[in-house]
Amino acid sequence: MAKSKMLEGIKVTLELVKEGAYTIQNGELFNKSGVRLGRVGKDSGNVFYVVKGYHILAGRLMYAYYNGNTADVLKEDSVITYLDGNKQNNTKSNLLQLPRKGMKQALRALRTGLCCPLVVSAPTTATTATAYTEAQLQARRIMELLLAGKTVKEVAMEYDIKTQKVRDIIRGKSSGKATADLRAEFDAM
Repeated sequence: MAKSKMLEGIKVTLELVKEGAYTIQNGELFNKSGVRLGRVGKDSGNVFYVVKGYHILAGRLMYAYYNGNTADVLKEDSVITYLDGNKQNNTKSNLLQLPRKGMKQALRALRTGLCCPLVVSAPTTATTATAYTEAQLQARRIMELLLAGKTVKEVAMEYDIKTQKVRDIIRGKSSGKATADLRAEFDAM
């Protein structure tokens, strides 16, 4: 229920921004008088706004604003998170929408540069890159590290998995279809 109220509040706020009642600059919401709005939650550290009685997380509002100015881009099974870890930095380049399941692993991979942006659930145009699951993306990243010269043991330690799991990925027993192209490259080495 709380999610739908927040979503409704985001829709109302975006409409008010379109009408000029509020403005958004550098990831912050301002009223007509130019006063910056928002409070930082004591427990969460997130910035939130109260607009027309709706409590709205700033990150969700800003993500919707930056990605089409519509609340429709917010997926129910996803979370908005911060690439730099700063919950008060609601700039476009810092906000990511990631699947709720596997979000921590995906975020860690993005922060360390081990992941391609396929994990991010941003609005896309008509052509979308292959829709891999988080496990398949992880398998691809593991293969990429192996191709870059890391050992099975190093990769296993980096992902906190057993070396047998890495070997299964190499053999195609785990996420075989998703890594077929990389395995062929690996076999050619």
